[in-house]
Formats: sequence, C-alpha cells, structure tokens
Amino acid sequence: MTSRPLPSWAPAALVAFVGLLYLARPGAGLTDAVLPLAAVVPTVLARRHPLVAGLMVWMLVVPTIYLAELQPISLLLAAMWVVYTSARYGRTFTVVLSGLSIVAGTAAFLLWVSRTGIANSLRPYIMDVDSWRLLAVLVSLAPLAVPWGIGLGMRMRETREAQWSRTEAAEEARAVAEAEERKQARLASVEASNAQLARDVHDVVGHSLAVILAQAQASQYLDDT
Repeated sequence: MTSRPLPSWAPAALVAFVGLLYLARPGAGLTDAVLPLAAVVPTVLARRHPLVAGLMVWMLVVPTIYLAELQPISLLLAAMWVVYTSARYGRTFTVVLSGLSIVAGTAAFLLWVSRTGIANSLRPYIMDVDSWRLLAVLVSLAPLAVPWGIGLGMRMRETREAQWSRTEAAEEARAVAEAEERKQARLASVEASNAQLARDVHDVVGHSLAVILAQAQASQYLDDT
C-alpha cells in the first residue's frame, strides 16, 4: 500500500520553529533572521518543485561557506527535506542531480570545517581512530545521504507497487476478455444449434405435408369399395 505523503506544512513548521529558536540565542540580531527563516521557502516548495527547492538551498548555503559562518540547524533540516523529496518525487534528472549535490555539499562542508578549524577540538579524539578521514566523510555525508536514500527507497517501493497494480489490472482485464469471449462462443454455438433445429423442423414439417398432400391426391383414384 502506498504511504500517504507528509503535508508540506509539517516540515516547514519544524524548520520555522528551529529557526526561531536559533534567533532566540543571546546576541542574535535582526539580520540573523534572514537565513534561518528563508530556509522555510525551499521546504514549502520541495514537494511540488524539488529542483527549484534544491537550487534555493544552494543559494542559501554558498554565502555561509564563503563567509565561514556556522550554518543554522534550520537550513540543514530544510536541505534534508529537499533531498528526501527530490529522491522520492523528482524526475530522474532531479534524483541524479540531488545525489551529486549531496557529494558536492559534503565536500564543501569538509572544506569549510578545514578553513574554520571548528573541529580542531575533536582531533585528539578522532586521530587515534583507524581510517578517521573516512569516518569524517561518512559522518558529514550521513545527514543528507540518509534522507535521500530513504526517499529513493520509498520511490522504488511505490514504483514496484504501481507495476504490480498495473499487472493485476491487466490480468483481470484479460480474464474478463477471455470470459466474454467464451460467453460469445457459447451464444454463437446456441444460435447455430437453434438455426439447425429450425432447418430440421422445417424440413420434417415440409416433408410431412408433402406426403399428406400426395396421399390426398392419390386417394381420389381409389375405388369406393
């Protein structure tokens, strides 16, 4: 059974709420409200226009990377929702482009982390871990790759369900057509039998009448004795 899609207002409300919490932090000014609340717009558009929503997210993310600013959580939530809807509802081009944008976004995030040194405090803990670079990539990739994978999985499941429904409908239509064909064949057989019976009755009755008429005509030549 196809799952009911989540209303667009629900993730938009969550993004707006988290954005307001971001503004409630000490020292936040009016200019700080632009980016967190602007993330609501692509969230609303993501369901019907995932490609446009993805481009808007990039337009919001690039300035923060260039200015080396910490991205608000509301923007990350918006990006997660956009990649999910792109994978689930977008065209094939949008699905592929959103997957590539996740890779590009992860690379941009890692460059941003390297530039700002924001993760320097974690280095003593992760340097001892084998393949820590791969771990860092996976951790950075997960917030966007997981919802994208979920959306793609649900898309594939719904596609299979639609194919099964079409197959069942085609088989049902074929069964109905075959039943109708058998019914028409039976009707044709009955009509042929009725026509043959009518011809046989006509021949028998005609022959009987001919015999009676011949006997009547012959009886006039018989002696009365």
